[in-house]
Amino acid sequence: MKKFLLFIIFWTWCLLQSFVGLCIYVFICIIDRKIFQLRLPNGSMLVRTNKLGGGMSLGYFVFSLNLELYAKDHNVIITADKLLKEQDTMDRHEQGHTTQGFIFGPLYLIVIGLPSFVWAACFEGYRKKNKISYYWFYTERWADKIAGIDRSIV
Repeated sequence: MKKFLLFIIFWTWCLLQSFVGLCIYVFICIIDRKIFQLRLPNGSMLVRTNKLGGGMSLGYFVFSLNLELYAKDHNVIITADKLLKEQDTMDRHEQGHTTQGFIFGPLYLIVIGLPSFVWAACFEGYRKKNKISYYWFYTERWADKIAGIDRSIV
């Protein structure tokens, strides 16, 4: 019953971002034959792909970088334990954005989605120059807090 109610919320209150997510999902299914899909406890669909360059949460759809394939494609040497931990952290962070979507509903793309996208896409040089973590920005810091991620732990 809970998953059914969440599904209704995804496709009503979160309709705009779920629709955008559906469009991206269809596109990813066409261009990426190596996607990994998993139904999450909140009823949303986790899609791991390397075609987006990072993670993104859009209503019903949670997109996450497939770190295992990324490591193989880029000859990155990483232990299995560290890979699993980093993948879990990335997936949980994106699920934090999903919770933000539940909170803001139709305003999510304006309040969280667009600022997060601009921060990721346009401020890499600024972050490097000023030694600021990507997760410092309010959208990312809040998603981590929701997900119970503490990045101060090394």
